[in-house]
Amino acid sequence: MAKHGLDGNTSVGDGALALISKIGLTNSFSFRPSAFISDDLTFLLSFTFDFFGQPLPEANTRIAPYLGGGLSLDSGEGDTVGLLLSAGLDIPLSANFTANTALNVKFLDDTAVGLVLGVGYNF
Repeated sequence: MAKHGLDGNTSVGDGALALISKIGLTNSFSFRPSAFISDDLTFLLSFTFDFFGQPLPEANTRIAPYLGGGLSLDSGEGDTVGLLLSAGLDIPLSANFTANTALNVKFLDDTAVGLVLGVGYNF
């Protein structure tokens, strides 16, 4: 996954390599752990509400928006734990692949905002 930082001085707000996952807990709730790797390491632990997918008839698929929150764990200077808001879209491309975009906002001493864009493999 590619991650682009929009604002802030941690891996959430700077550019970083992003490893993301989605663990479906129910039809409507998921756990979405992520790791951002740059000069420091940041873990995002987010629980999300997954909205029912909106059909895209011309593409024969559904986009599935989600919204949630959780914790951000930064391993940089001072090892900090912050609150996290997360929102995004899952777009199935095939039975094996899903495109994903996510906006993550971390709060603590400062606010960091990051955007993740990528394609993931479905297990």
